[in-house]
Amino acid sequence: MKKNLFFAALALLAAVSCQKTNLSQTATGELIVQLGEEPATKAADLSMDEYKINSVQLFVFSSNGQLETDVYKTEAANSYSLTTGIGNKVVYAIVNAPRLKYTSQQALVEGLSNLSENTVNNLVMSGSAPVQVNEYKAGSTTPAKCTVPVKRLVSAIQLATVATSFAGSTLEGSTFTIKEIYVKNVVGKAPYGASAVLTEDQKKDAGNWYNKLKLDTTPLTVTYDAFDPGLAVTAAKPLDVNHTLYVYPNASTADNGSATTFTPRPTRLVIHAAISTSASHYDKPFEKKDYYYTFDLPALEANKKYKVNVVISMLGKTTDTDDTKTTAGMAQPSITVQPWDQTIELNYQY
Repeated sequence: MKKNLFFAALALLAAVSCQKTNLSQTATGELIVQLGEEPATKAADLSMDEYKINSVQLFVFSSNGQLETDVYKTEAANSYSLTTGIGNKVVYAIVNAPRLKYTSQQALVEGLSNLSENTVNNLVMSGSAPVQVNEYKAGSTTPAKCTVPVKRLVSAIQLATVATSFAGSTLEGSTFTIKEIYVKNVVGKAPYGASAVLTEDQKKDAGNWYNKLKLDTTPLTVTYDAFDPGLAVTAAKPLDVNHTLYVYPNASTADNGSATTFTPRPTRLVIHAAISTSASHYDKPFEKKDYYYTFDLPALEANKKYKVNVVISMLGKTTDTDDTKTTAGMAQPSITVQPWDQTIELNYQY
């Protein structure tokens, strides 16, 4: 079933005074929020939260791009009213963001959202639509109406399955326990305008990134997920419950090769796990060590979900203090960009 989020903006014009010396043109508008059907999900799947609307701000811009009016609401409602003049307008809807202050359409389109505005149940969305507002007379004319579809600014990185393939190796019989997953080299800013992109200078500004080269000391919750006491994975019992992280779009697919000096580079998914080796395969007592598995992600787009499947058959890195990656045995995936309610599936093997 198709899942859509819609905003319908209804613009109404108030009565015009008949006095020639005091001719005023005003309009009242009503916004109706309509949600598409929610997807069927597992209890541990966060996708139900991905559709939540906690706040709405509507901007109405005139044909010259200047702000006429805006309204910001945080309470749940089916409609919101605003007043505007007649003529050609553009209505912008910004969802789940803090109260914004912009006086022109260009300023709003180029305005930057910070990834920190997002939580798993409060994903920032935006959209716009034109509308022709005509004179409204109660009882004799109908209000103007436009539909504003909104899209999330984030990309979703969904770790769907993790399995081990240790049979026939010195790791046979070992337990693979996932301790945490996270993404690094995360773009931290995105324009509110769906068609806008970061400038080259903005991309190069290290202050616009999170988890540069390694995990931040206090990472954003949308970029990090820890498991206590850990998720044990074996060949017979793979991880098959979705865990989703959220980032802002990143077009980078290559970097300058430096593991210690930050430059714009691909966003990477990291699995931090402990492997308990069996004494039957070693001439030493049972031991448990930590390893890191790092995966390059493709160019990431807004409102797209990337489903990651991983098979582990070897040891990873013993630290993640720089931005080197382990790529041995990685299967190159075939990637097709699809809507949010579908997936872009990536298969990796180590």
